[in-house]
Amino acid sequence: MSGENRKLAAILSADVVGYSRLMAQDEAATVVTVKEYRAALERVVQRHKGRIVNAPGDNILADFPSAVEAVHAAVEVQRVIEGRNLELPPDRRMHFRVGVNVGDVIEEDDGSIYGDGVNIAARMESLADPGGICISSTVYDAVQGKIDFGFDFLGDQQVKNISRPIAVYRVRAEQRVTAPPRRRTSWKAASAALAAGLFVMIVGVIGWHLSRQNPSDQPAGPARATTSTGPVIAVLQFQNLSDDPEQDYFAQGVSEDMLNQLSLAMGIQVIGRASSFRYRGPDVNSFRVGSDLGAQFLVVGSVRRDKKKIRVSAELIEVATGKMVWSNVYNRDLTITQLFAVQDDITQSITATIASGYGAISQLTRRRALAGDASLGSYECTLRAYQYFEYFTAANHLRARDCLEQAVQRDPQYADAWGWLAILYANELAWGFNRREDPLGRALNAGNRAVSANRNSQMAWEGKAAAHFFRGERDEFHSAAQKAISINPNNVSTTGNIAWYYMNFGDYDRSLMLVKKAISLSPFPPFWYFHPYWHRYYTDGDFGSALEYAKKGTQETFFPCHLMLAATYAELGDQTQAAVSVRKLLAVKPDIAQTYRDWANSLHWPREFINKVAASLKKAGLPIPDAAAAN
Repeated sequence: MSGENRKLAAILSADVVGYSRLMAQDEAATVVTVKEYRAALERVVQRHKGRIVNAPGDNILADFPSAVEAVHAAVEVQRVIEGRNLELPPDRRMHFRVGVNVGDVIEEDDGSIYGDGVNIAARMESLADPGGICISSTVYDAVQGKIDFGFDFLGDQQVKNISRPIAVYRVRAEQRVTAPPRRRTSWKAASAALAAGLFVMIVGVIGWHLSRQNPSDQPAGPARATTSTGPVIAVLQFQNLSDDPEQDYFAQGVSEDMLNQLSLAMGIQVIGRASSFRYRGPDVNSFRVGSDLGAQFLVVGSVRRDKKKIRVSAELIEVATGKMVWSNVYNRDLTITQLFAVQDDITQSITATIASGYGAISQLTRRRALAGDASLGSYECTLRAYQYFEYFTAANHLRARDCLEQAVQRDPQYADAWGWLAILYANELAWGFNRREDPLGRALNAGNRAVSANRNSQMAWEGKAAAHFFRGERDEFHSAAQKAISINPNNVSTTGNIAWYYMNFGDYDRSLMLVKKAISLSPFPPFWYFHPYWHRYYTDGDFGSALEYAKKGTQETFFPCHLMLAATYAELGDQTQAAVSVRKLLAVKPDIAQTYRDWANSLHWPREFINKVAASLKKAGLPIPDAAAAN
């Protein structure tokens, strides 16, 4: 047939368990959840060098050039789903079965694939348990000895529409393969040991210096929690699973870097290395370690390195339950000149995923703390602020603002709470939420109180930057914003927020540089992280790309999202979709035509940009008065 092309591929098939039941219970909510999960899974597939081939209904089909990457993607897919399900009531949780096969497929011009290779992947998926993964013998043969997961042989299975029995294996993602025996040290290894010794000595000197500045690096017993502190976390020294015992220094370096990065995270208390590094090895009892150190969470992991590649596995364990909250495997190509850059990349990714305001610890703590409204501690009040930043509604704004005001009454020196209040006060003007007298004056006062309480608080400087931004004080904003970023350049929340402010000022180069980093470090970036891309592409007249990012940055209850879509569809000549977006915009913000220019000016959009968007909205059927008429 014309346009067909045969190739060998690793195929992943995933399907929702009980999809019909979920649809019958709540069709609209199920469709929204499927779309959100599909977007998250697509990012997983892309990280493992695959592509989504098709995603009809509740099924996802992807292909990969490597069986190893396909299995790693399958495991990560299930972990992502497990983490996301924690946010949903038990009866609304969405579980997937996943199957993987390696086989010959036919690829058509549009990228779709079919053939026995695809059919067998689908049959593997149907044999998997909810939340489980099954692979064919071809996959098992391709990955055996190359990945660290365990397998259960389920026997030869006769599957639908396949004439021959297929040997099937179940993946056990929680089990790791024992490392091979270590070789005796050669003269080359001895040279490496000398270099390693120098490295460890340097790390030790740096660690000693940091310990004099950071109390968390001193030996510690159980931590004493206060109303304004968040979870306590301990990093255990990562295991070296490499053949070469001299690579212990690299595992130690990753652990050191992880601890130092986490110590910069807002709202996280980190046990010092002198205490936590005493516990090591594969059989550490997490409950005992947590009890000894007073930690609620442990970070454990392993490093496997050869001349060309490095693999770092990391897990976050909750001490009270002994359950794994999050885990991931990071594979990187490696040369000696890239060694420390790779180490930084991996540790930054792990730290952001664990400890950012949108990370695993925050999500778990927030879900439990915010289940009711009774007497939240000051740290939990900051989690309300993160919840508001994920779902911009007046109700979430009011809950967060009231809670934070109570927090600073209890603890007037809690800088993070003052910093968040500066933002929430300014948002009274920006979005019209729960407005009281003089929001920008209160915002600046809160920002100044935050910095006065703790000049080393990143959230304090971010709050001060927000106050100056909404007041239109550009020089003061820039100074405070750069101070906030300098305290911890890898903080996802701060980096993304500051990027949004620069976007509104029209400084797209600086905005995109920051938000690109925030997105790369965040497994589930908030929808508005994509707005700077829309601003840049819309300004440049690339409306196709602008539409792509407007769709990525959509939330139904946040009116600017519909405004962006309406303006973009109008410029693309799609009047039908433009009209739909205008209707949604008016449903959320009925007075937008009359208030548009005042609102855009409050965000300090450049004048030419305000006029350009107004012209697009007129094309979409929303009459925006010109500047003279508005005045």
